[in-house]
Amino acid sequence: MTPAAPERAALVSLTIAAGRGADPDLALEELAGLATAAGAVVVLRAMQERPSADPATLIGRGKAEQLARACDEVGAGVVIVDNDLTPAQSRNLGEILGRRVIDRTQLILDI
Repeated sequence: MTPAAPERAALVSLTIAAGRGADPDLALEELAGLATAAGAVVVLRAMQERPSADPATLIGRGKAEQLARACDEVGAGVVIVDNDLTPAQSRNLGEILGRRVIDRTQLILDI
């Protein structure tokens, strides 16, 4: 029996323009380490800067659609969001992206 291939993950982070304090690249690097610890292979990293979080999708519908196409291109099966998602945001992103969406908190709990 061959072992299952590791899950291919896309990482996404939202930076609020007014609240820039932490380095977004460093935050994504830390998230990549967590994803790797959970057994995933990071195949895509994406960042979005907005004045505020989109209440429906966190990153905005246009960015979510762009991310869906990029995930298709690299074969990402899961999207890991560095920000906390509301249940509605998680559901809406999952519908747009057509794949499982988890946030940082869920990822940490999975480890």
